[in-house]
Amino acid sequence: MSVPPLLAIGTGVGLAALAGTLATRYDQSTVAAYILTGVSLGVVVPLLPWQAHLAGLREVVIDGGIVLLLFSLGLHVDAHELVADARLATALGSIDFAINFTAGALVGLAFGFGPLGSLAMAGIVYASSSALVTRALAQQGWLEAPEAAPIVRSLVVEDVVVGVYLTVLTALAARGGSTLAGVLGALQGLAFLAVVAALGWYGTGTLSRLLATASTEALLLRVLAVTTLVAGGAQALGVSAGVAAFVVGAVVDETPHDDRVERVARPLRSLFDVGLFVAIGAGVEPAAVFGVLDLLVAALAVSVGGKLVTGWLAGRLYDLPRRGSLRVGLGLLARGEFSMIIATLTASAGVPGAAGILPPFAVAYVLVTSVLGASLLHNESRLVAAIPGFE
Repeated sequence: MSVPPLLAIGTGVGLAALAGTLATRYDQSTVAAYILTGVSLGVVVPLLPWQAHLAGLREVVIDGGIVLLLFSLGLHVDAHELVADARLATALGSIDFAINFTAGALVGLAFGFGPLGSLAMAGIVYASSSALVTRALAQQGWLEAPEAAPIVRSLVVEDVVVGVYLTVLTALAARGGSTLAGVLGALQGLAFLAVVAALGWYGTGTLSRLLATASTEALLLRVLAVTTLVAGGAQALGVSAGVAAFVVGAVVDETPHDDRVERVARPLRSLFDVGLFVAIGAGVEPAAVFGVLDLLVAALAVSVGGKLVTGWLAGRLYDLPRRGSLRVGLGLLARGEFSMIIATLTASAGVPGAAGILPPFAVAYVLVTSVLGASLLHNESRLVAAIPGFE
């Protein structure tokens, strides 16, 4: 039986809309809802005559979602602010990286992933979700609270670190984990990104003139053209397209048009965000999640413990009371976009020992941490009341 492609797409979009609405209504993570929608579609679609319509679309949605997501994150990286606050940013970033990246790498090694698989696992455990954490802070009304400063600073530093990390991981994965070839590839990738950043930095005036248009349509098309051309060039050289888009976003942030670009691009980015998480979920078999439960428990233990310790130390740096330090740790619990991107990269590169494990693990891990993070923040006052000395 022939089924129109639009019917297949419309069904997926409708289910995602329903799942997102329910998640919002009950103060739960919409990312978790979209992933579960994808998992459900992954079970149902092969049983229906729709698979041929969605196979190619899934890859396009994932690539486009990663590029637009990282471009948007780059728009929020204020280089001047990072330089002005370099001492605190460096100290906070070093604490976060040393605790959580190391913990993730040790979990990977303990489960026999090998060096490259453990490097991927380290990134999955390390990076909090900027989108989920920022949304949770807004929902709690904490964006102006004292603990918001170390949380937001941690997220910005993580975004920058993950940009470099993805460049290195992409180079190593593309070269089968060969150390020498991977290092050369990583240097090539970093050099490419440095050139893009330098051209953007010194060509800010030219870029500003390019984006200076009263037409919303023209602005969106010009931003997409620049972003996808740079991302495509990076991909052709074996560099992460997402990281290249992140650098473009950071460069656009230096122009007078950054706020308008964000407003114009937000609807398209939101659409691809939903598509990204649905598409990733659709590629995971539910049965595979049960095979990674031991890994999930171990990762959750070090993740929760690691971020709480990070929050405690961050509170000391920012002279926060104990309750404020606890809020920082709780605020950083949710994982999301970066964890999924790293798992997808690992699977597409066929990393030995990890390619078949990390995608279902990442789906379960993001589901649990996003729901857990949102729930703990929502019930923070009850949690504090139950802990002696935190009131």
